[in-house]
This record gives sequence, C-alpha cells and structure tokens, in this order.
Amino acid sequence: MPQISLRRLAISLPTLLLPVSLALLPACSDEDGGDDPVGGAGGEVGGAGGQMAEDATTGRPDFALGADAEVEAPDMMIAGGAGGGAGDPDMELADMDVAEPDMDMVDPGPRPETTLVASVVLTQTPGEGATIDVAVTEPVDLGNAPGCVVVFVDPEAESTPRGFDGGDIVITGPNGGPYTFTASSDPSGIYRYAADRDVPDNLFIEGTVVDVEGMGGPHLDPFTAQITAPGPVQIQAPPAIGYSQGNDEALPVRWTAGSGDTLLITLIPMGGDPFSPEPVAGDWGFCAVEDNGSFTVGAEVVGQVIPNPAAPLGSTMLVGLSRTKVVTGEIGAVDQSALSAITNGGALVTVRP
Repeated sequence: MPQISLRRLAISLPTLLLPVSLALLPACSDEDGGDDPVGGAGGEVGGAGGQMAEDATTGRPDFALGADAEVEAPDMMIAGGAGGGAGDPDMELADMDVAEPDMDMVDPGPRPETTLVASVVLTQTPGEGATIDVAVTEPVDLGNAPGCVVVFVDPEAESTPRGFDGGDIVITGPNGGPYTFTASSDPSGIYRYAADRDVPDNLFIEGTVVDVEGMGGPHLDPFTAQITAPGPVQIQAPPAIGYSQGNDEALPVRWTAGSGDTLLITLIPMGGDPFSPEPVAGDWGFCAVEDNGSFTVGAEVVGQVIPNPAAPLGSTMLVGLSRTKVVTGEIGAVDQSALSAITNGGALVTVRP
C-alpha cells in the first residue's frame, strides 16, 4: 500500500498557502475587525517575486558598498635621502594597516513604490514536522480567483524571491522560541530571512498564542501582530488510502469543522515510486473554502490536475487540507502584514481516466 508523506507538502506549500488563501478568502479582517484589502477575490498578497535588484542605469546587479562602509588609509612613513637632497626619497611603509571592507554592508537601495507585505507563515504537519517562513516582498497578483484556482507548480524549482529588508522580525509563543528572523542580502540585493535557531516538529498546538514584532528596517516600518493557532485537521473523506474515482467526477471532501478563517484544499499530482509517491510538477488545484466541514471540488478542477491520458491503472493525487488562521494589518501608510498559522492533513486518491 502507498505510504502518505506530508513532509513534501509541508516543505513545498508555505509560499503558496498564504497568497492563495488570502486571494480566495471572501474578506480578511485585521486586528481591529475592519475589512482589509489584502483579502478578497483578485487580491494582492505577499509572496515570492522573481527578479534581483538591478542598477537603474546599467541594468546589472548593484554591488556598491553602503555609504557608511569605511576603509582606513595606510600609515605611510617617508624617510628622506642622505642630507635631504633632491634625489628620489627612500620610501618605507611602516605599520601598514588596511581594514578589510565589510562585505555585509550592502546598500539596501530604495524600496519599491508599490505596497510591501511582511508575511509570517507557521505551518504544522502532525507527524511530519513544522516550518516558519518569513518574507518581506511585493504583492502577488493572482487575478480574479472566485473559489478555486489551478496553478502550475514545480516543487523542485529553485525560487529567488525579490525580498526586502524589514529589519529583524521576532516571533514569540511557539515551542522552541523566541525566534529572531534576520534578513541578509547577497551583493545583488536579494534579501532572505533566516531564523537564529532550528524549529521543532511540535511547533504549536491549538490555542497557542503567537506574537510577532517587526523591528523595522530600511524598507519597512515597525509592526506587531498576534494570532491564535488552529487545531489539527481531521479528514473524514476521502479516506486516507484506497479511494478511487474518475478524472471527470467531482471530488467530495469532508472534515471535522474547526475555527480556521479558511480551509484550503490542495489537489497535487503525485509521481515516482508508487509505494512512496512524491509531488511532481504540473497543474495543482487550490480551493479556499469555509472551515465548515464540507466542500465538493468540481470535476473541471480534478480533470485539470489529472488530465487524460491518465495512467492505465490510474494516477495518484494527494488531497491536502490546510486549516488556516490569518490576521492582516496595516504597516505605516501603504504596507501590510499577514500572519498565518496553518495545520495540514492529507489523503491519497487514485484518479482513473
């Protein structure tokens, strides 16, 4: 029998879960209870970009050192010739001391004129592990997304998001914390956030209060956010293993209703070893729905994820369920924060032609 592994789901999805969840969510509320323009069909949300910072004049990566970088001048001692005559001086370099330039001091450059989104995504997959993903990026426009979308995804592709420096971001509340995420940049100006410590598998449980404080940096003002983590997803249908259906049939999904702001259903084509399949590149289906315990994915979505011709004995599809809590807020005049806590579950389905 095939073995379900959601580890790849936990690794592959965090950068997709938040943008898709927010874009499909009818409306997101900030901590003050008002409608937030981050959410809603066709919304723009934080996520991976794609290009590195370039010099506006040359189009090449900007390798300039920061204005505050200092290089000490060497201490030069000149000894005159015998009798101080007019001949060439006898030059000696004494105590020559040249400070190494600090290559970490890269000019952060100007921020873009568009909105920036500080996104923090905590993902818990029971029995498989947990992740925390932090980024400050420009919004991702998913267009008009009324309920379900089908997006091409390559889980093996290396992404180079165009991140920005929002200063240190500190997360307290989850197990193993507090965590301090710091942005670092290569000379081309691509910023990525990394934690000061490893994340444990049991990152949070239902009811864990997560506090986030952004200290502010060259591209973003300070901000705070708080969220209460959701409970695990208990899937009722399809069953974990053994369910099959045609690729021209709708897929009924049932789970124990919970307190998530949205329940994201992800249809993922699987390949490789039939006894231990892995997610593969292709069209993945995403449906963000109310966390009320029941939703039927349309046959047209199933048919795009597993198109004809399918394998003679059927193709494997992972049905992932992600219970998502989301809090959005304003940062300064134009920027926004998006904090999300996610729990994952899943079931394998054989889809016949």
